[in-house]
Amino acid sequence: MELNTYSGVPRSEVARVFATACRLRFTQPTASKAVISAIVVAALRLLPTDDTPEGIALRIEQHQVKAAKAKSAEDSFCGELTRLGYKFPRESQQEGEVVTPDIRFDEPIFVLGQLCWWLEFKNYLGFRKNLYVVVKDKKQFLKYATQIGPGAVVYKLGYETSLVNIVGVATFREREVLQGLRKR
Repeated sequence: MELNTYSGVPRSEVARVFATACRLRFTQPTASKAVISAIVVAALRLLPTDDTPEGIALRIEQHQVKAAKAKSAEDSFCGELTRLGYKFPRESQQEGEVVTPDIRFDEPIFVLGQLCWWLEFKNYLGFRKNLYVVVKDKKQFLKYATQIGPGAVVYKLGYETSLVNIVGVATFREREVLQGLRKR
């Protein structure tokens, strides 16, 4: 029986990461730790997939945890809108509809000056390098805008400038949306 032995991380990898960290240490990042963490997680998804039984089981577990956190964050956001007096069917209550955003208003509301018939909540940071997510999301948002009318995407952690660029689709961070709607 041959044992795999750990032989260390190649110096070239350590040096490259350490050099980047040293270069950035004097800047005061405007991004929160959660945003930086989201970027790192997206970068880690680009690593080769571990298709061993253990790797598959770990991915399934991580997906379940992520989905539960996303559902909890969306429920919290929707609950706050309900407490503010807004009435709307959620995605699961939109039976018979072709497209089902997370929130679909019966009458449009203004969110931070933008007319919205719908809101889609995303429990992550929206940024271009998160390619798999961005492409799928843009198709989804375009369907909503085309079939329902103007609306908005609400990102929990924020978004990269000019990320969506679809006529009729605004982008907001959760904190500003809730602050703006509380002031009404």
